[in-house]
Amino acid sequence: MAKNEDFIPDDDPGFFDWQDNYVTMVVANFLAWLIPLAAKDDLVAKQAAYVPLYNAIKVKSNRTTAQVGAHRAGRFTYEKYLRSFNKQYTLFNNAITIEKKLELEITVPDTEPSSRKAIETSPFVKLFASAGARIKAECRVDNDSSRASMHPDADEVEVAYEIGTDPAGWEKCTKKITSSKARFFIPFASEDIGKKVYFFFRWKNKTDESKSGPFTAKMQITVTD
Repeated sequence: MAKNEDFIPDDDPGFFDWQDNYVTMVVANFLAWLIPLAAKDDLVAKQAAYVPLYNAIKVKSNRTTAQVGAHRAGRFTYEKYLRSFNKQYTLFNNAITIEKKLELEITVPDTEPSSRKAIETSPFVKLFASAGARIKAECRVDNDSSRASMHPDADEVEVAYEIGTDPAGWEKCTKKITSSKARFFIPFASEDIGKKVYFFFRWKNKTDESKSGPFTAKMQITVTD
């Protein structure tokens, strides 16, 4: 089994955040990770070419059809390049620890799937209200970590939540979703704008429920336009 097998987010904001995290970590660690300088510089150049394309389309009311088309083509090319870069320089790189690969949010082969332990901790979660009635969640294994990361013994993050009504606990939540990524967006309907949403998060083991971790304490945030 592998963690984060489909590691690149489908949605454009999620992809932008993912690539920003990936490139930032590679640039900061390329010497320790034995990545050639030329490869690092090429990665930075590819990112520099993509960022303006994304900035041009991220506000729906200000973008043109031509800009959307240019971004779609640019993302396709950049994403293909990133998959190739990852395969060549980070996925099988023994100089990068499993913990750092999880922070990169890339595929991590599970060499001993049967040895995974029960998870005893909850994720540390940061919530952000994003444009378009979405909530961005960033989960971390360690409280003092600066980057989103999946627990090495978890397959996904499970989220229990309730809109508008303060639940007594996670068991009272009527809505649940899961994400195989540590950083993800939760979409809401337009009628939910201005409402508070109450969240609980936990690390989940898909194959053995008894090994899933405990839920976090209740968190809340308001949906914005």
